[in-house]
Amino acid sequence: MLVFVSTLASRRWNRCFLGGIVLGLAVLWGCTPTRSYVVLLPDTDGKVGTLHMKTDSGVYRVDKPYHSVQSEGHNKSAVHVRSVEKQQIEALFGKALDAEPDQQFRFEVFTLHCTKDSDELTPASQKQLPALITQLKVSHPVEIYVVGHTDRVGTEHYNALLSGKRASSLKQFIVSQGVKSKVIAVSNLGESKPLVDTKDEVEEPLNRRVEIITKTLKK
Repeated sequence: MLVFVSTLASRRWNRCFLGGIVLGLAVLWGCTPTRSYVVLLPDTDGKVGTLHMKTDSGVYRVDKPYHSVQSEGHNKSAVHVRSVEKQQIEALFGKALDAEPDQQFRFEVFTLHCTKDSDELTPASQKQLPALITQLKVSHPVEIYVVGHTDRVGTEHYNALLSGKRASSLKQFIVSQGVKSKVIAVSNLGESKPLVDTKDEVEEPLNRRVEIITKTLKK
């Protein structure tokens, strides 16, 4: 049995993806997936996002167009990342691509990292702020989502509060730079969506982050 997975439904692979198209096939035996096949395509304007596929053997990243991640086995332990010929994509996903509606919006994501147990940005992320603000003013997003995250050190309740503090602080800064508050939505995901999966109470600087997701009308 073959199941087509659209861009929005592709969260079954725990993807972190914006700007581009994800196509996927899952081969099922009964109700248990034994094989998954995911391909990253460029958007109509050439933008390419990032796909993270999480399996029992680790997290696999794809950020190049026409590259795929394929997992096999009962626990999806055998994973292959490789390029795919356009002819093969057409053969597998031709009908699905023909049915894909025109995309009205462009989504982009910016990631800034925070210092340990704080809403303060790391020095490297502070240096990225001017370029981010310039981009927001030039592109005029219709919506901006500011999402706070933490690593798994501390309780879930504490990390939910900390991630909210991180997101709110960044929103305040963006607004202070002249971006309209009404287009900005803030959310806090705590430790629930790590970029790097770890055991509880393990520090991971890459998970201490704020993601700024912009939704912009295509011209």
